[in-house]
Amino acid sequence: FPSHDTTVFDKQPTNNREAFTMALFLAITAPEDKTEESMKMVIDLAQGMSDYEVHVCRRDALRMLKDYHEQQIRGGS
Repeated sequence: FPSHDTTVFDKQPTNNREAFTMALFLAITAPEDKTEESMKMVIDLAQGMSDYEVHVCRRDALRMLKDYHEQQIRGGS
């Protein structure tokens, strides 16, 4: 994973769904020079996933993003 926001993760992914969710979060928050690399990771991880799995992971990534922003507002890391 790109290293820019990995501090928000408590653990390494243990399955494809967790990896995909983290990759989505990283793609959303990636600096401009890492966007292409992040999106390639998302596309690669999505291979073989059902539409439902992608939907659930997308929802979870958006929750992670919300939590991350709230943490940043509070000044935490």
